[in-house]
Amino acid sequence: MNKKAGYKRNWVTLENSKHGKFSFLGIAKSKKNADNINGIIFPINKKDIKNFDKRENPDYYRRKIDLKYFKHYFNIALPKNINIYTYVIKNKFVNNNKCPILQTYLDIVIQGCLEHDNKFAKMFLDTTDNWKPIYNDRKNKIYSNFKNIKLNYKQIDNVLKNTECF
Repeated sequence: MNKKAGYKRNWVTLENSKHGKFSFLGIAKSKKNADNINGIIFPINKKDIKNFDKRENPDYYRRKIDLKYFKHYFNIALPKNINIYTYVIKNKFVNNNKCPILQTYLDIVIQGCLEHDNKFAKMFLDTTDNWKPIYNDRKNKIYSNFKNIKLNYKQIDNVLKNTECF
């Protein structure tokens, strides 16, 4: 998403979140600090949209973003007749370093980026702000939204050690 859309991706801690005392990804409107945000666009049906809405409530709301703010990573033309939605933080988030990022949550995000390439993963790391301490829960997983996802820890760790965002 082009920075002209006016959003910024951050690690956020939400007050009274159903997710507990951990930080998660979120985008918020940002007039001063908007940035380009890479991400994945995928087709979804109405039933799945309702399920996403339910999962993301009460912390995020679904927002339609104009197609003019998007460019395909591999410079392939996007279809003209699509609606693009993202989930935006409802309330102001708290900048709380006592609420770490779960390693397993970060692993899933990085693995998804690596499905494109290392550059895409690095772009994610470089365009995400408000980094927090990372709590390594790989042995005793706390985050559980990744059934049937095969993680390549060696590749993930290599991307993470070669970044300056921490």
